[in-house]
Amino acid sequence: MPTVRDLATELRCTVSDIQRAARAVGVAAKSPGYPLQTEDCQRIREHMQAQARAAAAAEAAAAAEAKRREEAASSPTILEERRVGVRGTVGPVAGATAARLLLHVDFADWLWSDQTDGRLKKRANLVLRQLAAFGRTSIVKSVRGVAKGWRRSPLGGNQGRQFYLWWAPTGAPPVAELPLAKDTVLIRAVRHHDETAVALAPGNPSSDYMDLNPADLVNRPDEYGNAFNDTQASIAKSTSAVRFIKGHPGAGKTTALWLAASLAEGHRCLYLTCNTKLALDAEQYFRALGPETLATEVMTFDQLTAHLLQTGDSKPLPSLDVDEAAEEFEEVIAGNYRGILGAWDDCIDELYAELHAHAVGECVPIAIREVPASEGLVVSKAIYSKLRSGVLGAQGARTAAQIAVQLAESGLVEQLFPGPARARRALDRLMADPLAAKRFDQVDLVFVDEAQDLTLVELFLLVRLCPLCQRDLRHRPFEN
Repeated sequence: MPTVRDLATELRCTVSDIQRAARAVGVAAKSPGYPLQTEDCQRIREHMQAQARAAAAAEAAAAAEAKRREEAASSPTILEERRVGVRGTVGPVAGATAARLLLHVDFADWLWSDQTDGRLKKRANLVLRQLAAFGRTSIVKSVRGVAKGWRRSPLGGNQGRQFYLWWAPTGAPPVAELPLAKDTVLIRAVRHHDETAVALAPGNPSSDYMDLNPADLVNRPDEYGNAFNDTQASIAKSTSAVRFIKGHPGAGKTTALWLAASLAEGHRCLYLTCNTKLALDAEQYFRALGPETLATEVMTFDQLTAHLLQTGDSKPLPSLDVDEAAEEFEEVIAGNYRGILGAWDDCIDELYAELHAHAVGECVPIAIREVPASEGLVVSKAIYSKLRSGVLGAQGARTAAQIAVQLAESGLVEQLFPGPARARRALDRLMADPLAAKRFDQVDLVFVDEAQDLTLVELFLLVRLCPLCQRDLRHRPFEN
């Protein structure tokens, strides 16, 4: 008698696909080793064949519609050019997950039950995404006693901690004797918070578990829960070519950005963020759950400016550390300016932030609203006093301006304020030679995470870079 796994092999699909079809036609298919009657196999085959025909017809209709729009848009208007296409689903994903996830039949039954709270499913989807992309979850608690070794990630309920997803990676005590490949995670069950004193047997990996297809996490919210709220979905599905996402810390801005990148139609994406930790997270996410057809290059902003400055120059630029720069600034101030700082005397950290954001960070080559154009790496004393006297007072602004100018004369600006100083140099390079951006001339999409941490000159660099994307710079010069 064929099993669920046998039928999946025959039809060249996953066990999850067979189980999904089985549920649709009312056939039991509890686990990969579950036996199927001949007539049940036929019902599943016919259902999947009908689905494949419907999907092919829908794909053909979508292709025809896309061709029709393309032919009708032979002379698009400016507004039409500033819209972006959005896919209905992410589609096939890259699938290079950090861990192979195996779902126990108990967990699958819970997940696919109509009786399960949708809010718990939503959180379960997010936890599964984190395990697939990173091999870990943002919140995890250990278990002691008879169930020692299981990991628990909260799903919600009363005070957000009523129900937990229990899981274990290869080598953990509960699964140490099981024949698991490296980087495998068993998703065992959802349990109440006070069940830690009750032992939990892992089960048999070959008969009690099924492989999770990563694409199901992003394409089948009806079965695997929806990790995104309505606001995030609205942002991601907007066709506006320029979008800004605002929200308090932890509101889900980065998650919305990842979804927007996954749904936007395009072939190459440049994803920028502020530090290497966030860049690594983004790389791991897109390798696991990003669209298979979208090539995503993740860079920190420092890496972007370094690339623009090094183009055509084999000499590498030294790496820069903001924390080290701030510490060095404090040493420079202590050795040269103590006694003349006035109101800044006990506010060295605040003085550094002030000069970073305004003396260097607002040094732009053209006037932007109330900020005049500046040359060099810092604004002039007159410009700085005009911009900041209303906030700092006349004397505070004069003192800060004098220090900024003296640091520039000493050649210390890039050393002490690496981010905005290099951004200004990269901006000057880009405006003088658009070929410095040749690497990005086929980029369709640009996404910027943590944009609130960028200074004005860093944001202006992006404004100048984006028009150079989707251009063949070998033959098409940049037009101001």
